[in-house]
Amino acid sequence: MAITPRPLNTMTPPSPASPDESVHPSLSDEQLAELLRPGKEFENNLHATLKQLSAGSINLLVVPLKDYSSTAHALLTYYHAQKTSGVYVSINKPTQDILKGINVQLTQTQFVDAITALTGKGTEDTQQITFIDSPLALVELNLAISDRMKGLVSNQKFLVVDSISTLLVYNTPQSVEKFCHTIIAKNRGDNVIGLLLMINSDEHHDVVETLAQFVDHVIIVK
Repeated sequence: MAITPRPLNTMTPPSPASPDESVHPSLSDEQLAELLRPGKEFENNLHATLKQLSAGSINLLVVPLKDYSSTAHALLTYYHAQKTSGVYVSINKPTQDILKGINVQLTQTQFVDAITALTGKGTEDTQQITFIDSPLALVELNLAISDRMKGLVSNQKFLVVDSISTLLVYNTPQSVEKFCHTIIAKNRGDNVIGLLLMINSDEHHDVVETLAQFVDHVIIVK
């Protein structure tokens, strides 16, 4: 029986800080740079939403195109701060490119990378990364995710698939929906917080409607 989906949280940007709040005299240059970093406000809002998610839930996270580039950083730094182990599936951007923008060692995060091979860069598996030949290889991708998830030893885990929108560029909607259904069935109820990322777009509205029947929550970021 499918769980009836409902929006968990619709984000609205907080009111802009007053001049007295925007620059604090006690902040160091590094702290001020972090405070003013592009995407910081989006990350703070997303972190607040992630705190509401319960273990054992699979969620569809729909983000605006303008904030999509900040999403990977926001998710990975959040789960690092929470000391939560997990698997990040990179389909939109090579793992090494994602890691360049993160200034902490993500030792508790495993990666499954389905896009680097298409760029011609090296794709030899490492202790932390499994490379897949193509986003078209959905069966291989599914197996790699399962293998990495089984290797996690923490009680609470996360799984991020980044992104469903990119999978739809390479595969039919029916194939992607079947892939997602398999991922959901395998990971629900196993102390896993799952996040399936999509860009908010009318183009794939039907896919969102279909996936909404199977996930626990649809989180629409505005």
